[in-house]
Amino acid sequence: LDAVNLLNGDADAIVAAMNSAEGDAGEPAAVLVLDTLARVMAGGDENSGQDMGKLVAAVDAIRAQTGAAVIVVHHLGKNPANGARGHS
Repeated sequence: LDAVNLLNGDADAIVAAMNSAEGDAGEPAAVLVLDTLARVMAGGDENSGQDMGKLVAAVDAIRAQTGAAVIVVHHLGKNPANGARGHS
C-alpha cells in the first residue's frame, strides 16, 4: 500500500495486504511498522482524544486480526525536553 489513513477505514486494507503477503511468504507477518503517526492519520488531530481513540482502535483491530505486533513511529516535538507531541 502506498498511503493509508487509519481514520478512514484503511485498517482493512492493511489486514488484506498482510494476509496476501502471508500467502506469498508461507508464514504470518510478525511485525508491522507504521511510519509515521502523522502519515497514517492524515487530516486527523494528534491532540484530539477522539482521533487518537479511532487510531488506537484501528491499530488494535490490525493486531487482533493478524497477530502481528504493531509499532507506530512518532517523533518528538522540536524541543525534545517537552516529550512527544499529541494527546496523552
